Amino acid sequence: MAIDATKNITDLDFDDIRTNFESYLKNQDKFKDYDFEGSGLSVLLDVLAYNTHYQSFYTNMVANEMFLDSAAKRSSVASHAKQISYTPHSKRASQTSVQVTLSSNISADTTIIPAKTRFRGKYITSNGDTTVYSYYNSTPVKISTTGSAPYTSPTFEIYEGNWANVSYVHSLVGKTRYIIPSTNVDTNHMTVNVLTSINDSGGRGDVWTKVTDITQVTPTTNAYFCELRADGFYEITFGDGIIGKKLADGNVIAIEYLDTSGAVANGLGKSDSASDRSFTVSVGNSVVSVISSSDLGSNEESLESIRTNAPRFYQTQNRAVTSNDYKSLILNEYGNVEDVKIYGGEDADPPQYGKVFISIKPKSSGVLTDTEKETIKRDVLKSKNVVGVIPELIDPDYTYVKFNAKVGYDSTSTAKSPNELAALVEVYLNLYANTELSKFGKPLYVNQLENLCRNLDPSLQYVDVDLKLEKRLVPDLNKQRNYTIKFNNTLENTHHNALNGISGDASVQSSNFAYKKDDGTIFLAAIDSYMNGKLRIYEDVLGVKQTVFKDVGDVDFAGGNINIENFSPLSASFNGTIRFEVTPKEDAIYTPENNILNYEASSSDNSTSVQVFDVTDRTQRIGSSATVSSSSTSTSSSSSSTTSTSSSSSSSSSSSSGSGSGGGGGGGGY
Repeated sequence: MAIDATKNITDLDFDDIRTNFESYLKNQDKFKDYDFEGSGLSVLLDVLAYNTHYQSFYTNMVANEMFLDSAAKRSSVASHAKQISYTPHSKRASQTSVQVTLSSNISADTTIIPAKTRFRGKYITSNGDTTVYSYYNSTPVKISTTGSAPYTSPTFEIYEGNWANVSYVHSLVGKTRYIIPSTNVDTNHMTVNVLTSINDSGGRGDVWTKVTDITQVTPTTNAYFCELRADGFYEITFGDGIIGKKLADGNVIAIEYLDTSGAVANGLGKSDSASDRSFTVSVGNSVVSVISSSDLGSNEESLESIRTNAPRFYQTQNRAVTSNDYKSLILNEYGNVEDVKIYGGEDADPPQYGKVFISIKPKSSGVLTDTEKETIKRDVLKSKNVVGVIPELIDPDYTYVKFNAKVGYDSTSTAKSPNELAALVEVYLNLYANTELSKFGKPLYVNQLENLCRNLDPSLQYVDVDLKLEKRLVPDLNKQRNYTIKFNNTLENTHHNALNGISGDASVQSSNFAYKKDDGTIFLAAIDSYMNGKLRIYEDVLGVKQTVFKDVGDVDFAGGNINIENFSPLSASFNGTIRFEVTPKEDAIYTPENNILNYEASSSDNSTSVQVFDVTDRTQRIGSSATVSSSSTSTSSSSSSTTSTSSSSSSSSSSSSGSGSGGGGGGGGY
């Protein structure tokens, strides 16, 4: 009698499925004497197993595409987002503020630059190649030409891209799809007109508006909806006579849109000068001056961004009330965002009631430009913000991190060289800093980092990571000001000439800057501190620090603040910034509301230094070691840890600052 065997249907792998088939057949009386490893039956079992495996995989993938969290195809994610009224943002055109100056006398009182006049923008890449981008003004610009030349226009914005258009005839028979035939469209720069018919231009001057708030749409509102299709193109739809005006048979839909390059055009105009202009325009004898370089350009929203932002945007209900509302609106409307921090004025120091503070870390730079801030407040927040609450966009407060690591390894348990181990640790430190830090509210726990480094190779016996923190001050040149630089962490009280306390580098060390002595002599100066917490301005003379001004401020070691009084530098060494470097006292570095622990591996000075010692070699334990730093893969010998400073050029607000070595050793005192 046949055995009633049941197949195991929970296995999905090919080998498990085949084994289940074979076990099932062997338990049947009709097949118990068959050779299941023979060529014929083996092939049949393979076919059955493959077919079942394919069907299982296909069913699993189809099920995944049914949910926003697990969908892998962009078309599926876009479809789920559409169900909750979320439209993923398109590419965004880069924009720049310019002025046009006419150099010749003109008889008329006014010269007008028509809307959509082409400006040619010259962009030179890092390898010296030149790319030309087209920019256009969206509205006419009037230049007063009364009096004598030169005549200068007001500041206005121009947008990167090329204008294109497409038109459709609406028909009540069948369904007409109004698709924008470009994946490079910027839906924020799009004009939709509805003409009465192909023979009547009535309605050409009547621009229809995109629906952003359905509660404001009436049956007679000239409005359209914009949605992302599964194929990646945007589609225009119109109302039904209840929500939005309904189209009539024979109406012509004329769509004009900006086809843009997105983020690649950002940064044009940074090097603009009187002798080398970035933009030109065919308007008489004109010169185009850049007021702010091009920014705000971004690429279309990524799949992961849609997956993250769509549910949050749905929760906001198109209004800005909670901090998550502000964050969702900004992430949806403004593509050049890496991270956002929102907090109320009651949490500010000091409290500022009636305000909400918005700090944005852009993808393309350290801080937003003034133009970007005003654009976000005007275009993203103004219509959705609660009345009586003032949004304030502020720059992130960056604290820069540097790593100095000492690594002990057992040479008898590995084939790796000291240089290879040093490079391994150095690469991991860079990876950790770029993935785990550089976000709002991300702390750094040194002990945790050391444990992770020790796990990189079995031969590593210990990893000791020392930190340096750096702030960057943007001073008012030639003006006496008081400055407070906040590190927000307890600082170590050290000095290389310490009589009591820890001996080492100065507690505070600044980069170089130009300063004026009492007799009017200008010298290359720097600031450092002593064990009593006082600051001085000194001059490095043949490697000896000689005090020029003493008691120019003090250090609050417990609070983590540097206070500088009546400070009036003439210039700063690092692109207008003076950098201040300190050593934190604790192995846990915390970040308050608006602070980011940032890391710059691309700086010309070293941000990471790694020394490797062989613990089995007594001479290395007390002498030299292999060293690798982040800006060089060469090795050297050293008897002590290598201290290196960052010289990256990204800037921050004036409350942030940075470090750098201010001069040689030596011991001048107060």
